[in-house]
Amino acid sequence: MDEQITKILQDKAREVRDLLAEHQIICTTYTVINYGINFPLQHNGKRVNLNLSYSSNKNRWTAQSADSWIKTIVIPLLTPLLSPSQESKLVSKQIREHTSSASYFETAKYCLTMLEPFQDDNIDCSIIIEQAQRDIQFLLQDVQYGRLNRNILQELLAHPVTVDFQSAKEFLSQCLNTITN
Repeated sequence: MDEQITKILQDKAREVRDLLAEHQIICTTYTVINYGINFPLQHNGKRVNLNLSYSSNKNRWTAQSADSWIKTIVIPLLTPLLSPSQESKLVSKQIREHTSSASYFETAKYCLTMLEPFQDDNIDCSIIIEQAQRDIQFLLQDVQYGRLNRNILQELLAHPVTVDFQSAKEFLSQCLNTITN
């Protein structure tokens, strides 16, 4: 493996390790192997593995794991790091469209409005929290809102996704209160 690829892998490994640390996910070591990186993580007292593969031809990263926690929690957190060119286009488009920090949450508020009539019908309302967390990720990348409390926003990103309407509504309220205070 040439030095340039090794440097790309090492740089990505440090970025991933730092992001995991921001979310209190313990990753003390990683192993760089042929066009990939293995991250042993601890979850619920057991060791689980996250594997990142790099395609130098396509300049693309792929995350894999056999563990459901990594698939549902960790990999979505890493998505912005794994597709930087696509993500940067999305972020710049999102930034241009938003004139206030609250405007980032328009889609989540719309989801809340659409699902409110069905709140007592045992419907999965997790899309509200998922959308709000995506909005927080975009908000964190928008330099004009650097004054916001990034620690609280990061905590909101780590909030578990629930299907309950009232929990989702409270979460969205908490997001909006955080950015307006």
